[in-house]
Amino acid sequence: MNSFIPKSIAALTGFAMILGLALPVSAVELVIVSWGGAYTASQQNAYHEPYMKNNPGVKIINDDSAAEGVAKLRAMNQAGNVTWDLVGLWKSSTTTVHWHLLLMEHLLQKILVT
Repeated sequence: MNSFIPKSIAALTGFAMILGLALPVSAVELVIVSWGGAYTASQQNAYHEPYMKNNPGVKIINDDSAAEGVAKLRAMNQAGNVTWDLVGLWKSSTTTVHWHLLLMEHLLQKILVT
């Protein structure tokens, strides 16, 4: 199993716990960007559905366009219309430069999970 999967699970779990403490009573929509297919389905079944069941004011919307994440983040930022709340991108040797650029451009914010 790749190390990014447990880290992704930990990040999503931590994110859900933070949301549970910080969400107002009114309805909230969260757009979570993932890789699609079986990966998104597993997230939906394991995290999103149970979380929404326990938090009826929260609706999680899946966006399966993480593969185009870098370009889409830049385009949304330039248009002044960022619609994503959580993006599941992973760091690899081929995308390290993109990660650093996105962080420097303030298009990404790290979520540290300990």
